[in-house]
Amino acid sequence: MKKWLIISIGILILGIGGFFLVKEWATTGVPALDHDFTSDFINDEADTGTDGFYLFESGTGQFQMHFPGEFEMYDRTGRYSIAGDRFELFNAQKVRENENDGITSIFQVTYNGEFNAWEKELNFERLLEDFSYESQYDSFETDDVYGYFGESIGKLIDREVQIFDPDEGETNRYFAFVLDKHSDRVVTVTYRLVCGNNPENCVINEEENAALFTHMIKSIQFNNNEGK
Repeated sequence: MKKWLIISIGILILGIGGFFLVKEWATTGVPALDHDFTSDFINDEADTGTDGFYLFESGTGQFQMHFPGEFEMYDRTGRYSIAGDRFELFNAQKVRENENDGITSIFQVTYNGEFNAWEKELNFERLLEDFSYESQYDSFETDDVYGYFGESIGKLIDREVQIFDPDEGETNRYFAFVLDKHSDRVVTVTYRLVCGNNPENCVINEEENAALFTHMIKSIQFNNNEGK
């Protein structure tokens, strides 16, 4: 009896050990691929042509974009929302390699599939009010999409975020409004860099963050336009 008990315990231990060993082997070291919720949206077999970015496929089935591998999507209530193929919203945060890192990097993507001309104008104006310095922005265009984007400095003063000229310091806010040329679909992207309670550890790499944001917004494709 004791012999069989010992054998059973040994098998159980080996089984548990094997499970964790397989799990360890399955880990890629890329947060976007290792995170259960985020990986549901990532096509890891698709080649984006850019190191560090993976193909994100919208839950609505309406658009795709390149997703930075260092980020994970929030799956908590209110952080991810979807309504059929008409609306989707998600937030993603960069995984910190060092808990002493004083900066939090977060981007938000909002998809709307049925904006009329008035709604497009209204939402773009609101985006400028929230993120742009003196309504400044640039534009870009491809065969199938066009968009407006910009950057600014946001500072929390007396419990209110005030917007400043990005040329006067370290840029910490980015925004974009991307539109489909062939339909009423719109994707809005915002990116914020937030310093915590340790400002001495809050180091912003403007060149790196600007490149990441620009690549994301210019990679957006509305699905019926692929291959045109």
